[in-house]
Amino acid sequence: MGVVFVIRKKSCEPLVDKSSRIQKWQMFSESDRRVIEYSIAVNDYLKGTLDYYIAAPQNLLVIEAKQSDLVRGFTQLAVELIALDRWTKSTSELLYGAVTTGEDWRFGVYHRANRQVTQDQKRYQVPEDLSVLVKIIVGIISG
Repeated sequence: MGVVFVIRKKSCEPLVDKSSRIQKWQMFSESDRRVIEYSIAVNDYLKGTLDYYIAAPQNLLVIEAKQSDLVRGFTQLAVELIALDRWTKSTSELLYGAVTTGEDWRFGVYHRANRQVTQDQKRYQVPEDLSVLVKIIVGIISG
């Protein structure tokens, strides 16, 4: 497995795990934080800051559902996946995404060839579905 970059729009600091060669981001206290903003701009309509982006064999974009609204959050996810498609140099046929409130998770896939977003109808909840949720995320990023 290559290097995995996890980008968060909030404050974070890199931590390198040499045994697995995965670069992770570790949160520090408010006084120790360094702000890292990761913005993309495709055009005037497709621009903004990504919440979490994991560049791996399969890309994964995770966004926060504002005001705990998964429906509006999924619309935002779809737009961000379209922007990511135009921005990334990845040759992967699929871009994966998730929208979350922290307790509720819903996944989607952007099919790059036919420019279509598909939403998984299952909603995963933490802590009830935590083991399944972790398996899905690991499965996506490991390809």
